[in-house]
Amino acid sequence: MAIAVADLAHLTNSSVAAPSKTIGVVVVHERPLFRVGLCSFLGQQGDCRLIGAATRLEEVLLLVREQHPDVVLLDGSLTTTDPLNLVQQLRLLGVPTRCATSL
Repeated sequence: MAIAVADLAHLTNSSVAAPSKTIGVVVVHERPLFRVGLCSFLGQQGDCRLIGAATRLEEVLLLVREQHPDVVLLDGSLTTTDPLNLVQQLRLLGVPTRCATSL
């Protein structure tokens, strides 16, 4: 599995993140075991706040609109929706969330 992270500079002030700042994360992945494992890992990190997990376009859009995460970790091989279409819809909605894809 490879993870590509894009444009997360806004989350830190220089090279060190503020200790009290947590990063809100939404996980989008179809494979339940991977999704649960990643959510568990993120829940154990002191600087992450797991906002939710989803597998379908509508779920992702609802979570992002309501919770305003900092990052969406997106499965690049989704079959329930086109990942590129999902990112485009987030951008069209003006969502300031950053997206990272996993292959």
